[in-house]
Amino acid sequence: MLTLNTPISGSTYSSSTTYYLSSEFRKVTLDRNGNVYVNLDSAPKLSNGSADYMKWIIYITPNDSPVKVINQDPSAWTDMGYFGPPGTYFRNKFARGTTCNNCNHNFSGNMDY
Repeated sequence: MLTLNTPISGSTYSSSTTYYLSSEFRKVTLDRNGNVYVNLDSAPKLSNGSADYMKWIIYITPNDSPVKVINQDPSAWTDMGYFGPPGTYFRNKFARGTTCNNCNHNFSGNMDY
């Protein structure tokens, strides 16, 4: 199964210390030799309309990977690291960069894995 440019999207109402754990399991493939990459086209917005950043973790039970900061930049992929070998299952765990009430909490982008 080709897993390049796989669409991701969702909403995160969390603060920078409370993470959402996706229910969707993904499987590392040979497409990226076991590495996972994330690229945000649209990040949650702050109250002034500018893009917030996100904090992202690749979750492989029971261990979390280091937190990576991902900014909205459609031309920049963030290398999350090696999570192979192929066939390894993982889930995404993420949070807003900052706490924001009455803001846009949606995000979208792509993953390679």
